[in-house]
Amino acid sequence: MRRIDIYSFGITIFQMLTGNVPFDGETMVDIAIGHICGAIMALNMVQAKRTADRWKQNVFQKYKKVLFMKMVTISREFGSG
Repeated sequence: MRRIDIYSFGITIFQMLTGNVPFDGETMVDIAIGHICGAIMALNMVQAKRTADRWKQNVFQKYKKVLFMKMVTISREFGSG
């Protein structure tokens, strides 16, 4: 019983720190196999991936705004001519 509590605590802490579960799958069997055979990604790798994902999202948002402004400008130029 004690090992299960420590394991559950570790999984909970991992999820709290990363925002992800350590093992994911489409079925319960996939998740169970991950618990038995899989390797958990190191926390620093998870953080690096989250930072890269956030950076990509920010770049996309800025590009989307620039593209929209260019479309509005072009639309106004063609509309007034």
